[in-house]
Amino acid sequence: MTRCRFFAFLLAVAGCGPQRPTEFTVSGKPLEHWLETIKTGEVPSREKAIAALGNVATADPQVVPALAAALHDSAPSVRGKAALALLKIGPDARAAIDSLTSAAQNDTDPDVRLYASKALAKVQGKE
Repeated sequence: MTRCRFFAFLLAVAGCGPQRPTEFTVSGKPLEHWLETIKTGEVPSREKAIAALGNVATADPQVVPALAAALHDSAPSVRGKAALALLKIGPDARAAIDSLTSAAQNDTDPDVRLYASKALAKVQGKE
């Protein structure tokens, strides 16, 4: 009888640990939805995807590279929001340094250059 109680206790304890959701969601949608939308959606959808991914920060290793890639988007508003999302993430967005540097120096939009410069300073710990 003691052995049965011990095994019942082990089974109960094993089920009480932190459970990781099978599908990571952001703003009610799977992360993959936002990662795809940032590349293929219409401008407002891409902006919304950037906002969602900016809130995830580094919870997933795909987020910072996706935001860095968005710095090369055709729409200045998307590029600007991507720079601001990376600014929000800060030093954990080190993988975006090259893209931020390029945007800060070469982007055709002055706001994007400003946002990218501020993000670059924060990411590099100079702010």
